[in-house]
Amino acid sequence: MKNIRSLALVMAALALHSAPAFSQQILSRDEAMKYAFLVAQNEPAPSLAPIKVDADLKRPFGGYEDEYGALVLPETKLTAATFQSLGKDVIPVGQLWLRKLTPQVNGSAVESSSLQLVSITHEGETVRVPLCLLGARKTDSGALELLVFGKGREPLLRLPLAKGQSSQSLPLELSGERESDGGLIKLRIVGQYVASIPVTELPE
Repeated sequence: MKNIRSLALVMAALALHSAPAFSQQILSRDEAMKYAFLVAQNEPAPSLAPIKVDADLKRPFGGYEDEYGALVLPETKLTAATFQSLGKDVIPVGQLWLRKLTPQVNGSAVESSSLQLVSITHEGETVRVPLCLLGARKTDSGALELLVFGKGREPLLRLPLAKGQSSQSLPLELSGERESDGGLIKLRIVGQYVASIPVTELPE
């Protein structure tokens, strides 16, 4: 792996392609763990984070295509039982690292000033990539929601967390869909829940 291509792998978990269906290249377990440990060495201090996430470096999910991608690391204690006692307090779900992508809010790209940008150096190349922390809670109406945090204490996105049975071996897994103005990262959580995170290209 060389230069910027190898850095794409560091962030990778899924990439957006020009068609609704695409060939997603999944990293092997050993590769995904290697890059998970690399990003962990560069993550911000917990005191700077809007929520505290103890990322499980042994259970990452990764894949890539071209230079667009993402990497998810689940909260160490995340299990299906986590959601059975979910209340109005935010509980950590995991970390979402993006490569040349940013969340969309109301159809617009989240600006760099609102993102937690982290510098990653690998084989002499350095890039700045967004780190989004993921949390979940129950709303006043009793519905479950996924919170996507950037730099600030207030979440960038509050997304419905729907029931969705899936067969998965890791606590967090991803898939992607192309849309006219960007795409969706579909996050599958502990085989029982799903949330769709709108993303688009990160502005230069």
